[in-house]
Amino acid sequence: MLDIKNMFVALIAGVLLGGIASGIAVYRYEEETWTASIELQKKEASRMLQEETARVLASEREQREQINALEIANAQSKDEVNRLAADYSRMAVKLRDPGRRQSCRCPSGGNHGSAVAADGPSSGELSAEATGFLRRLTQECDLAAIDAQLGHRFARQIQARNKTITSQSSQ
Repeated sequence: MLDIKNMFVALIAGVLLGGIASGIAVYRYEEETWTASIELQKKEASRMLQEETARVLASEREQREQINALEIANAQSKDEVNRLAADYSRMAVKLRDPGRRQSCRCPSGGNHGSAVAADGPSSGELSAEATGFLRRLTQECDLAAIDAQLGHRFARQIQARNKTITSQSSQ
């Protein structure tokens, strides 16, 4: 009976040692598998991050170039408006009111019974102050229109860029 007891103890010890050894082997295998999987995912994420970073940098660079081009065009337009305004002011041409009627001689309400000439120019020309005011106002309106066009073009380019980025990221 002693042999059976020893064999039984040896069997239990063998099962325990085999179970422990196989448990350690399975644990190491799973850990190595997960570690390899995580490393693979890290490499893939790093590659995707580099691609997206390069794409974003290229997009920002292109947008800066477009902004610079728009700002140059805007400055040129404003210079043209200022040049034209200077040309018009050098001409010293007065503006006239096309709806103004010719001045007429009207009898005065006084005792002299004679007609008097109306004050001011008879051709409908505006005063120098009014002409200058209208020219300055026109120049300011032209500059505001140029700024509005610049803003509109910039907004359209941003919308187009966003559509391009959205379509690229969905692929």
